[in-house]
Amino acid sequence: MTFTLRNLVRLLALAAGLLAAQAARAQALAPKGSLRGQVTDPSAASIPGAVVTLQGTEKVPLRQTTDVSGIYTFKSVPPGTYTLRVQRRGFAPFELMTLKISGATTFNVPMT
Repeated sequence: MTFTLRNLVRLLALAAGLLAAQAARAQALAPKGSLRGQVTDPSAASIPGAVVTLQGTEKVPLRQTTDVSGIYTFKSVPPGTYTLRVQRRGFAPFELMTLKISGATTFNVPMT
């Protein structure tokens, strides 16, 4: 079999495509993390109905609303660094810009 420059370029393009597909598959199978926490007021009472936003590199942020116990949960979160924002009428907004998630993570939010 004689390799011409054209055949070599095709072979390299095929190899690059296979490598890219394998990398995408590996990323899709990467373990996901989770984030759970409780939003409380200065007296440690839970704050139900707070809107918790988790913003990573995706264009669409993840949103949850705290339950009656002030608990929020995000499941299947890709590992990375996120900005966490919490808002509830009557409280100052909370923002943490460097929340790292790599596995099961707990972060409680004290609102003022």
